[in-house]
This record gives sequence, C-alpha cells and structure tokens, in this order.
Amino acid sequence: MRKAIIGGALALTITTALAQTNVWEDYASASFMLPGCKAALTDQANGPFLAGMCLGYIKAIGMFTATPRGSRLCTDIPGVTYEQMVRVVVRYIEAHPQRMDEPFIWLATEALIDAWPCPK
Repeated sequence: MRKAIIGGALALTITTALAQTNVWEDYASASFMLPGCKAALTDQANGPFLAGMCLGYIKAIGMFTATPRGSRLCTDIPGVTYEQMVRVVVRYIEAHPQRMDEPFIWLATEALIDAWPCPK
C-alpha cells in the first residue's frame, strides 16, 4: 500500500511539473490519450502502450480520494471495475470535444468525480 501511495504521489508530482511545460500539448492531452483508452476497451493490438498509459492514469487517479480541487472521488464502490472507469472517461472526453487540448489527467479526474462523487 505504501509503495502504491508513493508511486501515485510521484506520478502526480511529475504530472504537475509537466503541466507547466509544453509537453502536455504533445503527449498528455485528452486528444492524444483518447485512442489509447479506446484501445484498452477493445483489446486491440494496435496501441498497447497508450492503452497501458490510459489504464495507468485511471488507476492512479482511483487510488486517491482527495483531488486538487477539493472534490472527493469514491471509486472504492464494490463492483466498480477499471473497464467501467475507462468507459466513463472516454464518454466524458467525447462529450467535451472543445476540451481535447487539455491535460488528459484533469478531464479523467473530472469524469470520475462526476460519475462517483463521495457523499458529503
């Protein structure tokens, strides 16, 4: 558990640092990651790297209940699978095409909070 928390914190730290650079425009935007998330859902052989990145981001987001904006994400609900989480993220991004240039991790977090908010 400790390793998962440290790994997730490290991933978020790197993500935050990258957000301040132009790297987001090329490699971490929603438009770049969306095909990988779709590949993860269809088990296609093309794009396994991006499929793994998508799943990795979503699993990391799911490990943390407190988000930077103070909203709470409850993904530890019995029966919620990573496949369901990926489907929610894909649907959310496709519903917001005007935001495709934003960082994938931000949109994915918003999608998951929208789908599984914690009770106040």
